[in-house]
Amino acid sequence: MHTDASLPTANTSSASVRRFGNLEQQIGVFIICLFAFAFPLATGAQRIDANGFKYFTVAGVACTLALLAIRTISASGSLPELTRRFRPALILVAIFAGYSLFLCGVALQVILAAFFAPVLILAFGKTNDLLRTDNRRLRNLLWLAQAFAILTIASCFFSEQQYAAILGHPYRHTGLSTFLACLIIFWSAMWFLRDARERNITLKLLLLSSVVAGGVAIVQFLFQDEWLLRIFPPLREDPRPYGTLGHPNWFGTYLLLLLPFAIHFMFRERRWYWRALVALLHASLLICQTRGAWLGEAMMLGFVAISLRREPNRIIELAGILAVVTVILLPVHNWKILKRADSLGQEANLAVQGSSGAGTGRFGFWKYAVAHLPAHVFLGAGLDSFDAMADEGEHAPISKAHSIYLDHALSSGVIGLGILLTFLWKCFWKYPPAHLQLAFRGMLIAYLVQGLFIHDTIQTLPLLWMLAGLALSPLLKPTHDSAAEAEPATDAVPASA
Repeated sequence: MHTDASLPTANTSSASVRRFGNLEQQIGVFIICLFAFAFPLATGAQRIDANGFKYFTVAGVACTLALLAIRTISASGSLPELTRRFRPALILVAIFAGYSLFLCGVALQVILAAFFAPVLILAFGKTNDLLRTDNRRLRNLLWLAQAFAILTIASCFFSEQQYAAILGHPYRHTGLSTFLACLIIFWSAMWFLRDARERNITLKLLLLSSVVAGGVAIVQFLFQDEWLLRIFPPLREDPRPYGTLGHPNWFGTYLLLLLPFAIHFMFRERRWYWRALVALLHASLLICQTRGAWLGEAMMLGFVAISLRREPNRIIELAGILAVVTVILLPVHNWKILKRADSLGQEANLAVQGSSGAGTGRFGFWKYAVAHLPAHVFLGAGLDSFDAMADEGEHAPISKAHSIYLDHALSSGVIGLGILLTFLWKCFWKYPPAHLQLAFRGMLIAYLVQGLFIHDTIQTLPLLWMLAGLALSPLLKPTHDSAAEAEPATDAVPASA
């Protein structure tokens, strides 16, 4: 990496990190905490409205954090030097921005992407400068994130579906501007959440908002009367509860991201309300009736049980809570949940027969994806271009692959998919904060399992990137976290066997 005499050295990097204004850091923490609490609750009456509200929330938060990032870099006095050093990249961004305006017109998505891209260049450049020379772990992780970003951006501009990739699908809202906004949130969480207390507050606010989302789902499940259908119209076409996340599948992914952390705090703090939250999140997973999420939860719980096999009391306590909730809910609405579980056998038979209707049509979606993968295996077809890549006379079955693996392979190429999976594995499995290791690892297992059947959405993707930044934030410190980072020996939850 290029070095400069004006840049901080390993001996001065700690002082450089501390010198960044307290005010900017406090504002950053406040914005991230507010985002963690409010984002899951931003919704609308219809699913397209729910996605729209989520998009504007992500865009607004990312814009605020991007301005704060520029202010932070400027306050350090390194903005002119960074601008000079990354001038070729900034000029290239300006060229792509001009091309996007020519292609798509003056669209909000284009303006946001043109703003986020140069901020990310400067932000990642500043971060690399502040790393100690021996901090290879975070340096390599950031290179993975940047490589994935470069491949994804390249796929958007060098594919036949440029318009769809740059603007994003009008329903999905997971185009280029959303992707760059997620990277802004990732960098901000990594940069501003500097100690264990701030990370714990962020996680607890994220869990606090799940009380509202889960409570709404319970109401949706128990009282599907006309007055409720007027408030939640999507229940007319699909009676499965979705809380404030717009769709039962999206709700299931959201719950899987949070449940491992609720279990962590239940074991750590031994308070009744954490047990109640674990019960609520498990109940919400049951009533949303998303079978892919059920499989993700089962694999995650199996991993937790194996990791805690030397502490049978904790396993018994967790199993007891989950069992009581399950027994209470199973008979409701004429054994509706159990009937949904029984359908897994029917879907398996359809899958063995090779029916396109297997997995609620997923086999058909996957066949379409696999048929188009060879043409986009290296570079990808760009974000949100699943239906746009249909050949002449061909009808795309849906606008997403309903699998994170096929979706990312098609949008960013197989290499991009490999880089992303490596990045997530290192974030959540190899290098998370020690006392949160079990939670992050369980979350990763749940996410990857459900990802076989469910794609990333605007409802959950920003939260995943925020958690990635939170997981890496301890590595940004030139010195180890203080003793507050570690858990007392009596409360420690073992990371793994």
